[in-house]
Amino acid sequence: MSATIACPCGRPRPYRTCCQPIHRGAAARSPEELMRSRYSAYALGRVDHLIATTTPGGPADRGDQAAWAEELREACARMRLLGLEVLDAPAPTGDSATVRFRFRAAAGGGVATYEERSLFHKRGGRWTYTGTAEPEANDG
Repeated sequence: MSATIACPCGRPRPYRTCCQPIHRGAAARSPEELMRSRYSAYALGRVDHLIATTTPGGPADRGDQAAWAEELREACARMRLLGLEVLDAPAPTGDSATVRFRFRAAAGGGVATYEERSLFHKRGGRWTYTGTAEPEANDG
């Protein structure tokens, strides 16, 4: 990816200074920053980042990492992400936080809008994705 390519997460910064450092192992400074990096990882097929930033043993953890990585690769290949909008990212309460967001994706010849509230926990000084609450899918 070129150094001047816009970051898929929607911030007006190049990928190399936005989500790429987090994809390479830097800690996200906030749950919103981690959520944006995960969105970018889905857009770019960075399944390693998706697995590494999921709370171990949490509801989103699939256990078998090889099978999980293959499942994620297939999901990334099937869809094209069309944009992210952060709806609410309140300050964390201790080591827990939520981020509510909406994104559009094209897959299977159609476009859908998804909205969800993701749960995050801080473990060992790093934010991790724990799971999703209130998923909603809307056609169009």
